Amino acid sequence: MPHIQSAIILAAGMSTRLRAVFGEKPKGFLPLGGNPIVERSINLLRSHGIQQIIIVTGYLSSFYEALQSKYSGVQTVYNPFYAESGSMYSLWCARQWVQA
Repeated sequence: MPHIQSAIILAAGMSTRLRAVFGEKPKGFLPLGGNPIVERSINLLRSHGIQQIIIVTGYLSSFYEALQSKYSGVQTVYNPFYAESGSMYSLWCARQWVQA
């Protein structure tokens, strides 16, 4: 079995249900155990040997884009149709990084 070296995080959603509680912040930046969920995910993936992490963004993409300078091997892909598409289209946006 080949060793998995890359992962895709789908993070293009608009966070409409949580916006009233947490304001204008993507769900991935809500704290979990003192760290934003997305950073916790990055660190967990790294601890399991994942070298390349692709984050598919949409709503408030600049939050995620800032992570590219904080973590090597992290890059973002923008889903221009995030407001009217679902997670499968976000995965389609990152298709060039998925290897069979």
